Amino acid sequence: MVPAISDRLSQLEHNIIGISTKAVVAGKEITILADKTIPFKVLKKIMSTCTGSGYGKISLAVTQKNGQS
Repeated sequence: MVPAISDRLSQLEHNIIGISTKAVVAGKEITILADKTIPFKVLKKIMSTCTGSGYGKISLAVTQKNGQS
């Protein structure tokens, strides 16, 4: 578990700051944005923290340089 992420996810449930945050909390949905500099081991820890906090719908968005397909 990554305590800072777990704490922030817990805060979201109590501090709804907008309609999109409300939808994320209600749907237990997370999107993680990463690029190739993030080690997979770190992504696994983050994803595990999210599932451990009750967020079962996890999407991974990656950044891509222009010109790559």
